[in-house]
Amino acid sequence: MNNDALQVINTLFNLPAKGDEQDWDIELADKDRVEEFINAMHTNDFNSSEKYAVMGLILGSYDDYLRWEIDKDNRIWLNIINILEENREIYSNILNYWALWHHKQQEYLFNITFLVREYRKNPI
Repeated sequence: MNNDALQVINTLFNLPAKGDEQDWDIELADKDRVEEFINAMHTNDFNSSEKYAVMGLILGSYDDYLRWEIDKDNRIWLNIINILEENREIYSNILNYWALWHHKQQEYLFNITFLVREYRKNPI
């Protein structure tokens, strides 16, 4: 991810980034802020690098959210899909990361892997 974009996002969300995160989006994910991150995509004029960074936070946070909560009626996931559809071409790499196409065993998959795989097969 672009360091300038990460700086903007860290400041905007007051994230506790130290600058040495290996997996920035996963380390700074916050299940309690997933909807805040989603709303920010609708209310800020992010450039493509910033959108990519925020989507990383969203997916990481949603993955963590699903570890502890149930997304009734897939409400949050549908909001994420709407954002993905607005700029589908920017998010290809990050979606492939979460899809874990090369893994078949459940214990190696993320909580959102099946959702991402299904979306990548059948985008709206």
